Amino acid sequence: MEYSIIREIEKFDQKCLSLGGDIQVNKLADFVYLVSPELKSYQPKLGKEIDLTLMAITHGNEFVGVRVLNDVLDFISNESFQLKISVCFVLGNPWAARENKRFLEADLNRSFARDSLTAKEHHRARELEGVLSSTSYLVDLHQTREKSESPFFIFPYSKGSFTFAREISSEIPIVTHWGKPFSKTGQCTDEFVNGQSGTGLTIELGQNGFDAYKIEVGFKAILRVLEVVEGKLYKNEVIELDDDHDVFTWLDIVEFPESGSASLKPGYFNFVEIVDGENFGEKDGEPLIASENCKILFPYYPNKTEKKSAELCRLLKKIKLSELPVDSLEN
Repeated sequence: MEYSIIREIEKFDQKCLSLGGDIQVNKLADFVYLVSPELKSYQPKLGKEIDLTLMAITHGNEFVGVRVLNDVLDFISNESFQLKISVCFVLGNPWAARENKRFLEADLNRSFARDSLTAKEHHRARELEGVLSSTSYLVDLHQTREKSESPFFIFPYSKGSFTFAREISSEIPIVTHWGKPFSKTGQCTDEFVNGQSGTGLTIELGQNGFDAYKIEVGFKAILRVLEVVEGKLYKNEVIELDDDHDVFTWLDIVEFPESGSASLKPGYFNFVEIVDGENFGEKDGEPLIASENCKILFPYYPNKTEKKSAELCRLLKKIKLSELPVDSLEN
């Protein structure tokens, strides 16, 4: 099947606006639609009028999330499905997506909770902050620059986000981090939601571009998300967790030096294993040597059309549940 991001964006608007029956649709902003049952059978969480926000193309060149949301909208429109929670559907940066760019002026996923608004994406983030601050649960669908051995969850650690990820799937690995923000320039969507007493996480579905397998993985994950959030809010269910879950955090963040002289050896992609003592690249003329067995994440190979990344890669170490922090946010 041939996919078109322009067509998928057009379909998104059409599908949201065409929902009917017992479903109410309110347009909150461009490409932001709140879809709700006419009557809720429970009281929403204090200050959180939106039960679940599903977000795609926060980065404009990560297309598959739009198709996933369109398929979810088709599922919700089915007469045999009864929606019991409010769901906000968001396309973060469709303007960049139309140009097949990660962003136009600034990275939207580093633009939340900023004081200065100097780029188009900063203003878009401010527009979306009202939605995200009113959200109980957020799932942001992303894709990676290079291919990945597996889809994975990634989010700043909180007890709520970690539990939410494990309730969605015991098979998808978790990458979580704490102590420092992911970016120095501004907050990511999940970080912002967690800071507003919500529960947010990101799912990376694999290398950017349309792909039937990634669409299926994303669609199944979101169906499970709907089930989990409904169970938590509508039925007050306690979900039994599987402790056999792969969990990773940072071993090292390899930043570009000011000189800009750094490179990875060719062939690395997300979750490839690097063994203790392996030379995986160079930085300012010196070899980069792994200090222990680890996995690589977000390897960066520059091209002529993109601004240079601030990082060459991140290295992951596998951890036990007992190694997670105990004093983080418990949303």
